Amino acid sequence: MKRILLVLCLVLLPVLAHAGDTPFDGFYIGAKAGLESYDVDVEYDLGGGGSLDDEADDSGFVAGAYLGYGRTIKNVFYLGWETDAMYHGMDGEFDYYQGHYYESLDMNWSLGVKARLGGVIADRHLAYGLVGLRIAGFDYRNDTGYAVDDEEENPVLPGFTVGGGYEFAITKHLIARAEIAYTAYAAYELEYVGGPLSGTEESISPSTLDYTVGLAWNF
Repeated sequence: MKRILLVLCLVLLPVLAHAGDTPFDGFYIGAKAGLESYDVDVEYDLGGGGSLDDEADDSGFVAGAYLGYGRTIKNVFYLGWETDAMYHGMDGEFDYYQGHYYESLDMNWSLGVKARLGGVIADRHLAYGLVGLRIAGFDYRNDTGYAVDDEEENPVLPGFTVGGGYEFAITKHLIARAEIAYTAYAAYELEYVGGPLSGTEESISPSTLDYTVGLAWNF
């Protein structure tokens, strides 16, 4: 065991010796804001082999805060993690009939954790890709007048995020960012148990595409 630890130390020493020499190393905290495109895909399984599709979309302003940590290897390769909290306020109204929307899945907030992998360019520029997991809080409304099984007014759904971004070190501690991220959330599943829709299964799948800019302080 001691020999294994010794070998690991000898392997890691050159890496550690070259880490921590750029403005992107260490802990950081920041705020971000931007624009979001919100899409909701809806599928009704009628139970007899037939199906119907519907959709909704919205766009608007999003804002949040983020906290993370990263390190560079040999002043070039970057690896880090990050967590964030976002406010959304997106409307997802669908099932339109005679001038009225009978259902909606509105998005309120989300929390995420992601890994960032990239490279440092000319000491002050960082390009990176990201992948992570999110959970988001929604409000579901059903005004069809028919009973629905397993209905939750405030579902929380998990999601998967991919994206990328660019950072610029304004100073040794002040880091500006531009980022794009796509998140697909798990479907919200329902089943009608009353009226002419009885037995119809409904699947509501939300997704977001965010364009944000941010400013962080690196410690």
